[in-house]
Amino acid sequence: MAHNTITIDSQTLKKLCARQDSMLKMFLHLLLHVGSTPPRIKDVLLNDGELLVSRRTLANKLGVNEGEIRLMLDQLITLNLIEVSPRKRYTIVTINNYASYIQSKQGTKKAGKKSADNIMPALPTLAEITEYCRSRGNSVDATYFFDYYQSVGWKVGRNQMKDWQAAVRTWEKRSKPANSAVKHSQQKKYERF
Repeated sequence: MAHNTITIDSQTLKKLCARQDSMLKMFLHLLLHVGSTPPRIKDVLLNDGELLVSRRTLANKLGVNEGEIRLMLDQLITLNLIEVSPRKRYTIVTINNYASYIQSKQGTKKAGKKSADNIMPALPTLAEITEYCRSRGNSVDATYFFDYYQSVGWKVGRNQMKDWQAAVRTWEKRSKPANSAVKHSQQKKYERF
């Protein structure tokens, strides 16, 4: 199972703490246990941000009675943090905006935040690019590649380039079909004569 980091914005944290400490504890418990149940349990298909709970189980785990669990769930609904779909023996809890609370260890960050994972470790020199192209035996013009990415700030679209060697390989792949199509069309011309 992937390890994730939970991030709660200060406004949500203040709302939770203003009510009672046990409510923060319950919300954290729900966040931590989303994904710990199989996606399909008891003939119910769970989506991201959903979990199957019972008030009795929550009461036992959090050390409060079922009445308090009901009240805390209602308060979390009022704060628009969760949605609840009660069933006969269990409840499906959906955490609203679940993706905004969870960050994967692989570097998935909330939009708008810069992270060290998004920055290319070191910008390549023209000599490094030339040597890499030569070692691959491709037809990529290293000077043109270097000048192009230097002019756009080593970005691919709006994102910072992460791997310049992968970009060279992409240029290599894009240049091969074009060259082979030209050679093929020239070969057809000669065959007609």
